[in-house]
Amino acid sequence: MGAYALGLARPRRVAARVVSVGNLTVGGTGKTTLTLHLAAEAARRGLDPAVVCRRYHPGPGGFGDEEALYRERLGESMVFAGSGKRALAARAAAAGRRLVLVDDGFSHWGLERDLDLVLLDAGDPWGGGRLLPDGRLREPRRALQRARVVVISRLGADQDPAPLLAAAAVAAPGALLAVARHRVAGLRSLDGAAAPGGGRARVVTATGNPAAAITGSRPPRRRASTTRRGPRTPTCC
Repeated sequence: MGAYALGLARPRRVAARVVSVGNLTVGGTGKTTLTLHLAAEAARRGLDPAVVCRRYHPGPGGFGDEEALYRERLGESMVFAGSGKRALAARAAAAGRRLVLVDDGFSHWGLERDLDLVLLDAGDPWGGGRLLPDGRLREPRRALQRARVVVISRLGADQDPAPLLAAAAVAAPGALLAVARHRVAGLRSLDGAAAPGGGRARVVTATGNPAAAITGSRPPRRRASTTRRGPRTPTCC
């Protein structure tokens, strides 16, 4: 990061428009959910989108959790997963994709973007106010000035967004601001069948690992919060 900030290295441009969907903290803020929505809407509008994501902890099929979900929902031809996001974005552009959505790309300095969209979790937008390893901030709060769009995500049903929006406006004065709420629409088994309502369920990730929610790496407290809002109560092991 230091070499890019000092102008000693330059980010690489690819032959497509690039939008990063990222966050300022470690852990989940709803990036995968929003990226899925944006990709589906872009495809509906004929924009030839692709999604770039890291292949974290691949399961038996060789795919990571987010990658498996993207492939299922969007089709495998739209998903470019691996270890290097800049190279993956270049591959997507070379394949004719006109719009590249980068999952978790805000702190990826090596790839030039047309727009940075950053999500802040309404429950802990500033990661405890401390940088890693003492807190959950990847970069100082002032880094949010790079964002063109800031979304306050996971807002509670009765939570007033005004204080969070005011704080975001100070940190990112040039950004468009929005709020979002999540809800669980249901549960499915790994083979895609809908799970019956009521009772208890053992919830796992898309690769079969035990978890309290289907995707993401957000802390257990917020995973459990999301799942409690759903129609079934998970049982973790």
